[in-house]
Amino acid sequence: MAYLLILLAALVGIWAVAEAHWVLRVVHHQIGSRGVRILFVSDLHCSRFHPPARIDRIIRRAEQLNPDLVLLGGDYVERGNRYVDRCISQLARLKAHAAVLGNHDIQTHRGENPRSAVVAALEERGIPLLNNTSMMITVKGIHIQIIGTADARRDIAYAGHLTRDDRADMLILLSHSPDFLPSGAGHLDLDLALCGHTHGGQITLFGRPITTHSRYGRILGRGLCTYRSTPVVISNGVGTTILPLRFWAPCAVDVIDL
Repeated sequence: MAYLLILLAALVGIWAVAEAHWVLRVVHHQIGSRGVRILFVSDLHCSRFHPPARIDRIIRRAEQLNPDLVLLGGDYVERGNRYVDRCISQLARLKAHAAVLGNHDIQTHRGENPRSAVVAALEERGIPLLNNTSMMITVKGIHIQIIGTADARRDIAYAGHLTRDDRADMLILLSHSPDFLPSGAGHLDLDLALCGHTHGGQITLFGRPITTHSRYGRILGRGLCTYRSTPVVISNGVGTTILPLRFWAPCAVDVIDL
């Protein structure tokens, strides 16, 4: 019996390492029929556990998906400045149309805060950063307004001054944490919200998150859900935090067809 338990523990450990480092799912969400394809990439957490070489493999996979619009959901690095430039350089290959910051991008660790380095790297590579701001973009003749917020947990996320543009055929909210939806997006007439942060639970009980690092628990925990009639995609993301492991919450990029 002891041998079986040891074997089971070993298999679980191998699976958890594989999910965190070698498995990458492309999760497709069919939400509309206008012919616009969005690629959403979030939570890379570039670090010694998720080095630039691994990010390169993820980007190469993402490049094959032929998106019309590429949006980035924050947490590009795990902590500090060491991997900022190399991570953003890899992401620049996707020619992203907009990005927001996550809590790890603005979190001080051992006296080092990566915010200014991340902001500078995005700007240098021509990736627009939305920080409680809005932008318009036209894709296949469709006018899409994107509202991007600061991180809702470690920064001041606010969209009270923003409304749907009269020209917009579609309004998308880009927010690192799904916690912004209940607290600050109630006045917005959204067509879609894109969030990350939760990692799908990262380590789950066979798909049931133990924790999501969201104030709203499993309600805004993972995957495609609906909040006040708005479709919300909460990505598992592609990196890890604290432990370099995943269990039944595989790394993922999300493709949304609108």
